[in-house]
Amino acid sequence: MTDIKKIEILIFKIKNYLIGIDGEEVVEIVNIPQLFPLEEKYNFFDGIIDFHGKKIPVLSLAKKWGVSSNAREKQIIIAKRDNSLIGFLIDSSEAVVEVPLSALDNFPDFIKLRSYADNFWAIMKLKDKIILLLDTDVVINEKEKILIKEIS
Repeated sequence: MTDIKKIEILIFKIKNYLIGIDGEEVVEIVNIPQLFPLEEKYNFFDGIIDFHGKKIPVLSLAKKWGVSSNAREKQIIIAKRDNSLIGFLIDSSEAVVEVPLSALDNFPDFIKLRSYADNFWAIMKLKDKIILLLDTDVVINEKEKILIKEIS
């Protein structure tokens, strides 16, 4: 019997898009606590939160991708990146699924023409839904990584 390699994915929503993040990167999902604003130079960051005594910058993926979000109740995914924690502002968390790696497809070249398409490393179909898999190494650019270190 062969072991099938699997990956755990947290699926979340931004507007009408379903996006997944590797479950190993996720620390916690929190409802938005008090969000402290930042200077304008942090243009895609909505602010910082206090997470167990640590200052965590919160990146708005909707702002970064130019997508308007009309969700009233939002959540924050606290994720580990490069020995730091970062919050991703999302509309809602939908599910945690475990899927075989064989269920993931490369991100199609025709979609890569969109300006934010390099933020995703794969695509998968779950039932009748398409889920884009977030590449947290790419979604946070070098300038933002420096700002995260300044804030933390």
